[in-house]
Amino acid sequence: KAILDFINIKRQSQLIFDCQTVQPQLVYSMQKTDKNQIMNISQSAHMQQIWNKDLQILLPIEHEIIFTNDSKAAATLNYKRLVSSQDVQTSLIANFRMEPDNLIIPPKSKVPVRFLYYPVDFKKFDVQAELLTNTSMDPMRIPYYVEFHTPILQTTQRSLIDIGLIQPGKFLKKSILIVKNIGKLELRFAISDPLRKKSFVKVATLQESSLNVRPSSINQPLKIEPKKQRSFDIVIDCDTIENSSMPEIIGLVEFELISLCDPVIDIDGKLVNRTVTIVIVGHTLPLPDFALPQDLKPSIWSDLELLSSSWLYQICQEHSLHNSCIPLVALTAIAHVCGIQQTKTKLPLTASEWAMFCMNLNSDNQRKNKDSLTLDMFMNATTTNMAIDILIKLLRSTLTNYRSFFHQSSLFHHSFSNKESIRLQLFSVINAA
Repeated sequence: KAILDFINIKRQSQLIFDCQTVQPQLVYSMQKTDKNQIMNISQSAHMQQIWNKDLQILLPIEHEIIFTNDSKAAATLNYKRLVSSQDVQTSLIANFRMEPDNLIIPPKSKVPVRFLYYPVDFKKFDVQAELLTNTSMDPMRIPYYVEFHTPILQTTQRSLIDIGLIQPGKFLKKSILIVKNIGKLELRFAISDPLRKKSFVKVATLQESSLNVRPSSINQPLKIEPKKQRSFDIVIDCDTIENSSMPEIIGLVEFELISLCDPVIDIDGKLVNRTVTIVIVGHTLPLPDFALPQDLKPSIWSDLELLSSSWLYQICQEHSLHNSCIPLVALTAIAHVCGIQQTKTKLPLTASEWAMFCMNLNSDNQRKNKDSLTLDMFMNATTTNMAIDILIKLLRSTLTNYRSFFHQSSLFHHSFSNKESIRLQLFSVINAA
């Protein structure tokens, strides 16, 4: 309250200011379908709807949020970060943004914003978007949930099937391949004709165990309901082969299992149907008796590392560069799966990186000069076997876990000829893992 005196007028007035403190208030709302969004992908049309052919990326998934300011003061709003719904202290990295951002919402008004998520895979995305406002010292958290329901093709064995000793004539291996649908929608898939068949293999077919008929073609795909499986037999008819001219293990034939509407992002970043390659291998010599050494205690192999798909892709693409040192690449891949520290950040790719890797293995294990390992040893036929023995010893000594896994996998590796393709060598590593 203020008192006003007037000059030359015998009057006095009072001026009263009515002041109020107003706190901005924000509430939000969204459509029910956006609260727990489920995206079903079971038809080719569904895949077209989520893929931008021009930009070669998955289209963003949009949720509209309506912010209402019911107060008499303007409210500010801007996007801060993503956090986990299970632990709001954990910040997450994703291609996610709010449009528009850095808003001023006038009193008694509503403003729509879009939350845009650009997925890079089809994993469940359960997060909260943290927004900064002038309505509170604490951030406002808005839930954002997207789950993809798709069929998922999985096989046992994973990629490589060993049928044992190769004998002339026709033989049958029953229920040697199991195809499962571990997804949430019906799986449709087909099995290709035999690929990369060796010349002495006259016939190679996969047939369903229960029906004793050849699998369907692309035009008549097989179906598996969620959480169900189907088993297949392999039938192979071989001519007599000359053992002396063949390596101990041979890739006989391959099959591709081509899923329909089981989408994945391939190594080139494109949306494709999942394809699983099954390699059938056999032995030209009888298998020796094998007993696991007593000092090795097998442990659960659930925490094995994975080989980077980009690394596998580059190794196979540049096979001519790596063919001279196949044992080094394959054994290092096995050791990486077992968790050696030397490849924790990056697996070698170039010749200089492989040379440095060999040098570091020597220094880490403090080997004497007579046992030191060099890249050149793998490129010389007279020193290759010695290099393999030294490498196995060095890698085994660096392992703290999964020595049993490494031991068995390295024995399997010895069965391959050094001239065998690096692709088949790495398939054996993937299959074991």
